[in-house]
Amino acid sequence: MDRYAALGGGRGAGPAGTPRPREDRKAAWSRGEDRRAPRWEEARGVTWRALCVVLLLAGCEGAGDATARGAAEAFLDRHYVEIDLPGSRDYTVGLARRKVDERIRLTAGHSIDTGTRKPRVYYRLLERREAGGGAAFVYELTVRPEGADEFRRRILVRVRREGPGWRVSNYVEYGSG
Repeated sequence: MDRYAALGGGRGAGPAGTPRPREDRKAAWSRGEDRRAPRWEEARGVTWRALCVVLLLAGCEGAGDATARGAAEAFLDRHYVEIDLPGSRDYTVGLARRKVDERIRLTAGHSIDTGTRKPRVYYRLLERREAGGGAAFVYELTVRPEGADEFRRRILVRVRREGPGWRVSNYVEYGSG
């Protein structure tokens, strides 16, 4: 039995509820008693969680249509990675929207559900150019279909500022291999 518990202070406390001396806490820890984290570890945990939240929010800055690159990559994610044509339409205007609408029309009646084997699609930015009120990005897509050889495509994605955000105004696929 803990010597302080015998005095009525209970586990982890000194006489009459006073805090246990630091040396006794260390000894109790090594004996498997009083497994409370020291205060600095509790503070470090709170600080770590706060830092994670700040980094998460900072990482979201480029997401969606808040930046030119964010809009281009949100479009690529929906259109090529997730194969969600209606979702990709939300990131487009003008010619790009007409192209997406045409693909939606051509694929009508062919649903993509959980049973559909989708290829794995990865992309990386190769080139970026900004001019006036728009930007152009060249990405390399690597497509890995299940049971087939992988292939690569390059995609030029043009974006322009539209209202409070950015939208894809055109995209062109080229190259094979």
